[in-house]
Amino acid sequence: MKNRVVRAVGLGIIGWIVMLTAWTQTLNCGDRVGVTYAGDGVNVRSTACGSVIGTIRAGNEGQIASSSCWQDCSIGGTTYRFWRVNPHGWIAQGSGSTRWLVPMPGEGYYPNVTANLGAYPVRVYDDVGSAGLRVRLGPSTNYPEVANPRFAGATGTAYAVRIGNNLVWWRIRWSNGDIGWSADSQIPYGVYLIKTGAPSGYTVVQLRLEASGSGGSVGIRVDTPDLDAVVPANFTVSTPTTLRYVSGDRLRLTAPPTAPNGAPFQRWLRNGSFYSSSQYIEFNITANDTFTAVYGVPTNTITIQSSNPSSGVSITVSPPDNSGQGSGTTPFTRTYNQGTSVSLTAPATAPNGNRFQKWQRNGVDFSTSQTISFTVNANDTFTAVYGVPTNTITIQSSNPSSGVSITVSPPDNSGQGSGTTPFTRTYNQGTSVSLTAPATAPNGNRFQKWQRNGVDFSTSQTISFTVNANDTFTAVYTITTQGGNQPDRVREFLLNLAAPWQQGQLWQPSTYDDHPRGGRDYAVDFNLVNGAQAECRYHTGLPNDCNEVVLASHDGKIITGSKCETNGNYIYLVASWIARKLDGTEVYLGTIYLHLSGFLGSNGDQVSRGQPIAKVGASGDVTGPHLHFQVGEFTKRGSTITFTRPYQIINPPDDKPVRLSGQIVSIDYGCRDARGYLGPPLRGTPMVGEPGQFRSGECPANCGDGLTPPGEDGRCLYSPEDLIIYLSDVNGDGCVDDQDLLRVLQALGTSDDAAADIDWNGIVDDEDLLAVLADFGHGCESE
Repeated sequence: MKNRVVRAVGLGIIGWIVMLTAWTQTLNCGDRVGVTYAGDGVNVRSTACGSVIGTIRAGNEGQIASSSCWQDCSIGGTTYRFWRVNPHGWIAQGSGSTRWLVPMPGEGYYPNVTANLGAYPVRVYDDVGSAGLRVRLGPSTNYPEVANPRFAGATGTAYAVRIGNNLVWWRIRWSNGDIGWSADSQIPYGVYLIKTGAPSGYTVVQLRLEASGSGGSVGIRVDTPDLDAVVPANFTVSTPTTLRYVSGDRLRLTAPPTAPNGAPFQRWLRNGSFYSSSQYIEFNITANDTFTAVYGVPTNTITIQSSNPSSGVSITVSPPDNSGQGSGTTPFTRTYNQGTSVSLTAPATAPNGNRFQKWQRNGVDFSTSQTISFTVNANDTFTAVYGVPTNTITIQSSNPSSGVSITVSPPDNSGQGSGTTPFTRTYNQGTSVSLTAPATAPNGNRFQKWQRNGVDFSTSQTISFTVNANDTFTAVYTITTQGGNQPDRVREFLLNLAAPWQQGQLWQPSTYDDHPRGGRDYAVDFNLVNGAQAECRYHTGLPNDCNEVVLASHDGKIITGSKCETNGNYIYLVASWIARKLDGTEVYLGTIYLHLSGFLGSNGDQVSRGQPIAKVGASGDVTGPHLHFQVGEFTKRGSTITFTRPYQIINPPDDKPVRLSGQIVSIDYGCRDARGYLGPPLRGTPMVGEPGQFRSGECPANCGDGLTPPGEDGRCLYSPEDLIIYLSDVNGDGCVDDQDLLRVLQALGTSDDAAADIDWNGIVDDEDLLAVLADFGHGCESE
């Protein structure tokens, strides 16, 4: 290695730097070579071992003879390899790892350097120093730089050679795609480019630049140096002109915004076809290409047509187009300068009698007005659409919201007639349609009235109307009783209750003396089977069943709430039919689910048997996770409802035959463990649908520990009470407040919000609003 100081002028090496040079290149007969900075002042001999005839400065170059080109010779005890370098003489290749001669691209030597053998792989040599090798637009220091400097080790391919500023310049495509001209050496600073391999062939392509509509020659900015250095220092060439490039070069062209005649730039054409509307374009050239910069006021073609009928409609057009054509009969076209304001007017009735419906622009609805105006800025198609207008009739039901069979006459445009709510039918405007609702819905509720768009329409089961808008008709049903007690229906209800857990699971019933709400025969606790006990034949254990899914035991409305000092998070599930009426009250059947971790439904939801409604927890005053379950009667008085009469669920009597998925809940009062008295496990129920979004209750779930043995007072540690629920607490948060009032106001006149229908008559009305106002503030004392 040899330390040396380098200074180069005008080639991008500025300042003074100390560098170390390593040699990895080989020399061959016929190579063009240069003297490195490390070889500055090396001796030149008459023969390999002959006398010194002079010295040579760094940056000089020559060409090794094509034959008898080298000889090893010992001088002063050191063997050197000498090369016969024309036109200078014999020069030593180097000493040790330091090289005085390196191969350079091209054939011949200054000033007659050529690139006849093809493209040369090159690398930037160490002599460039720390400022790097400049990359310029052309073969002279007078040209501007077009890319960042290249430093020692940078690689590329040299395609063309020129002489400028007494230097040899190469047009190089660098490995990152940049293209520019760089000098390969400079006296006395050394060599900047070395050849790293044999030359290879390449394809030369031509770029033809032209202009149209410009009124003369246009200056096009070309940011990519060409093979012949035609692009001047200001980057701008005048049309028409032809430049040569290497196939694969990345070119950048910019057309001026205005031509000499004042016309604005419109677009670029590539070989006669549209290429871009941007003044600046960038592309790879791989074949002979002609790019034309087009100038002038741009025009667009407007296509005017009709639908139903597809032809023969007279359209008024204003103003006339560039060729003086105005109104026409569909289909036809008009051509305008961009920016022109145009109006089209379609007649109200087409020749075939169809009525105007709308204008479409490129297939998209644009306006329902017969006259439209727009500014021309693209090739657009405007279609005047005619036809018999249609409307969609939505038929739905309330309480229940689905499953009601409605008779529809006549069938609609697609041949569909009667259907099951909810459904839609589409008719031509002016069609007379009749709807008939059944007197009784599938859930036993009685027909009350029809509503049209949420407004009362008729109390008759059959209604008729003329289609003239998109309307929604709702058959409203209300909860009614058929008078007196309904023992058969009550019996059917009790026999068909579902076990409130999933099919494939076994849950074990347990109870204890003084079980809250009726005693040990009237309330039952369930836990998922978890183990076995030797003393009894039943499965048992102390499980943690938190977050197991709870299913609805029957159809009905869920009422959610939280009372942390007793029930915890709970659900009242109330059937939708009245068992009996007593002294201004309504009695319903239903089930209760206590101590839940949270809910899978919202307050007021109508649910189906087997639908997920909650998850097991240990909320309230209890000793651990379990499902407290009861069946019985709920009494509704005004805006309140109370669980007033539990039925015997354990070892039930024949007149109240409670069954859970067909199974009797039996307890062996001779078998007990820490949970109390135990009974045989019961199978589960197929789940209907998927669990909804989980919503935590107001009370903590207390799921941390599992079930612990109850004390002498039993598992539920509170005293039984009649819990009065205010239905005016619409959102079920325990407080009748402005949020509940807002819910009622938002749903007023509709059947959309079941929880806001406080009096359960199938519609949110003034009575519900008065109920919230009467109960306002109840349960909010602690807030």
